Amino acid sequence: MKYVHFGLLSPSRMSSRDSGRLVLETLLEAVPTWVPEKYNYFEPVNRRFDPGNLDEALDVWKRNFLWNRRKPSVEGGAWFGGRFHSAVFVRVSASAFSPEEALSFVSSLRRHFRVDLAYIHVPHDTDFSDIERYQLRLEPFVVGLATHRLRRGLPDVPWGIFFGPPYIELFGKEHLLKTPAARVEETANGIYVQLTTSVESVTADHESYLAAQRAARMHLGANAFASIEPVNQPNVPEFVFSVH
Repeated sequence: MKYVHFGLLSPSRMSSRDSGRLVLETLLEAVPTWVPEKYNYFEPVNRRFDPGNLDEALDVWKRNFLWNRRKPSVEGGAWFGGRFHSAVFVRVSASAFSPEEALSFVSSLRRHFRVDLAYIHVPHDTDFSDIERYQLRLEPFVVGLATHRLRRGLPDVPWGIFFGPPYIELFGKEHLLKTPAARVEETANGIYVQLTTSVESVTADHESYLAAQRAARMHLGANAFASIEPVNQPNVPEFVFSVH
């Protein structure tokens, strides 16, 4: 296990300069180990980031914003929606990953933006043993989950998942709180579900992790998840997007 993938999807547009400032300030406050060393809005990501001069970085806060750092290894990106979700995706070294910091980032961003979904995905060496399963259920968490995927259903239950208001309305708060998992807790405007006690357990006891994943998936219902075969009525929420 080398990396952990984090994603956050918001129906808020997030493309304005003020929105960019809020996102970068939240990174600085909540997850200092994710703060950029270099940034740009296209490859190569080669502009040096100065935490004391956010205005310089905000000059390139346009259709997207890319960043990276070497120690710990971090690759991040922000994409801005209109008729689809804005998103923040981060790949971080597993050795430096803190679930509590990730949740702090979600909690802090929720002060400024709506959050429909956030997730923590922990890859495993056997992920590619079934390519069809990987492409349907795991790859979206690696490359970045997007609105068109969610309209087909959730790919799977990742190691950690934050359900925002659309999913609470879809599944029901009490039902979500009864999800069989190591950690289930209600927070402001959301419910967080974590399948096992630690990210290390995904590797250390992978069979137990998969069993927990199957149990959570069964609890939420098969038609809530994307399927290879077309589903007549997938159980998906209605998303309401901000246009400003």
